[in-house]
Amino acid sequence: MRGYNPWLDAAQRYPEVHIEWHPISPARAFWSPDHAVIIVDESISAVERRCALAHEIAHIDTGDRPTELCWFRARQETAADRLAARRLIAIEDLAEVVRWCHDPRETAAELGVTLNVLAIRAATLHPAERGLIEAVKQRRERAA
Repeated sequence: MRGYNPWLDAAQRYPEVHIEWHPISPARAFWSPDHAVIIVDESISAVERRCALAHEIAHIDTGDRPTELCWFRARQETAADRLAARRLIAIEDLAEVVRWCHDPRETAAELGVTLNVLAIRAATLHPAERGLIEAVKQRRERAA
């Protein structure tokens, strides 16, 4: 599997951005553009850290700035979720795992993502990607 590495991505594309670990629960992570820092909650799992960091890098890539307007904030969060999910789950990897995984928890674990990230990726598949996944599932069912 290819596997997106958000730590490597941040180091290569945003060397000026510091990644720090602090107790910030219930938040998982946040991006502070004014301080060029991403804060990640120190109590979350490695998988959750990977997903949270990918999400925050997506905010940087889309040029998001903090906003108090709920509609804009929700739009930013949705866009960051979708971009992070697409990066974290390559369609080739998803198709490979779907060949033998039948359970969403197992699928998420094999892909190294949270259930939420898996659900976002599944909900936002391009029609061609959806067709590929359906074909893989049909082949799996015929083989069973």
